[in-house]
Amino acid sequence: MTGDRHAKEIENNIAGILMGAEKKYNVGIIDKKEYNAIKEMVSTSDYELFFPVLYIIDGRKAKSKCMEVPEADRASDNSVEYVIENLEENEFETIFIKDILSGIVVPADEKAGE
Repeated sequence: MTGDRHAKEIENNIAGILMGAEKKYNVGIIDKKEYNAIKEMVSTSDYELFFPVLYIIDGRKAKSKCMEVPEADRASDNSVEYVIENLEENEFETIFIKDILSGIVVPADEKAGE
């Protein structure tokens, strides 16, 4: 086991997933079975699955779903942040940072929306 397994960023990603699942369960978006399945997946998943992911969102398709995050809840006082709930699959592209680090995706060769 390496020190990477205990990296703070990975712990934060795991905590964020669990917190999000709990919030969705508490408001009825997911049921108890789905909530337990998420907890089980997170607890048994290899740490490499928690590498950061970059979402490129088509602003034209998602504009009506954007909600500005209140200033007190933002990561920085100098940022503007948005939450987009219920994003559809055709409204975004996904880039896995692990693929970039592994040389599978070369950022210079990628164009948003393709």
